[in-house]
Amino acid sequence: MVRTVWGFAIVVALVACNKKSEPPPPVTRAETTPVDASTPSIPRSEQLDRATKVIAVASDDPPPPPPPPGPSTRFRSYVPLLWIDAYVHGLLATYPGVPAGTRFSSLAYRWNMPRKMAALRTEIAACGDAATRWAQGAPIDQTVMAYAQTFATHMPAVLELAAYYEDRHFIDDEFDRGRREQVLVTRATAELAKLRPRLWSTVLEAWREAAPAAADSPRALVTRAWEACMKVGEVMITDGTASQLDRAVSACRRGIPSVVALPADTRGTYDATLRHTAAKLGNRAAGSRSSDVYEIPAELREITDAYLALWPDLPTTPAERVDADATVHAR
Repeated sequence: MVRTVWGFAIVVALVACNKKSEPPPPVTRAETTPVDASTPSIPRSEQLDRATKVIAVASDDPPPPPPPPGPSTRFRSYVPLLWIDAYVHGLLATYPGVPAGTRFSSLAYRWNMPRKMAALRTEIAACGDAATRWAQGAPIDQTVMAYAQTFATHMPAVLELAAYYEDRHFIDDEFDRGRREQVLVTRATAELAKLRPRLWSTVLEAWREAAPAAADSPRALVTRAWEACMKVGEVMITDGTASQLDRAVSACRRGIPSVVALPADTRGTYDATLRHTAAKLGNRAAGSRSSDVYEIPAELREITDAYLALWPDLPTTPAERVDADATVHAR
């Protein structure tokens, strides 16, 4: 009897221990969260569906456009159009035409395109796109757009014709194509000539106003010297008078001493760059001819590239000057 009682007690104790070791049942939402009878519950599947739709709509929204660049950044991208236009003018101005008959010397009909013409076309198109995208009613944007659109309308066919000449395919057809398409050159020349004076004056004026500096500051002095030499190119390609050309060449030369007078660590070698270009421009103005028809555009590009590279670091307040004559003699 005692053994039976003890056995029963052991069984009861084991059952109690097993119940304590079992994890408690999970707490249900109904036990912890009061339910508002006025708010209908939303099934979990519907909640996920709604969230997915919200994410999809948000992802379809285009990102906001970046803010337009400031005038100095925008107008600076237009400045190279000036020397690029000089290349375009050089190409059109050297069109050799067509012979009157079938007797001709192929040497008389050389027509060479500027090197890297494809890159120049791309840069003109990029300027036109930028002017269209960021146009804010400024005259310079409208002018650049008009030039780029006119170039895109007329020049591709001219460039194809120039390739025909450069590859001397006129020998194959005795200028049949050249005679048919010479009107393309005439039309492109006339249309771009209408825009050229405004392009040059507007770009130079807009750049001058977008990058203000004290009149005697290094930035202002270097800018005036650069602009004076660029004006020589403008007179040359816009058929200016001889007196206009003489004045422009003189202003280009006389702008160099103001750059020489700046501290060497400010001007770098820009005075030498200007002097080299002024010599080439003066030679051409005096009637000297070069076998390189793109010599002048190349010189304008050189002084512009060097100027734009120097420009960000040029002080906008007056700097200490040095004796230009002493500096020149010391060299």
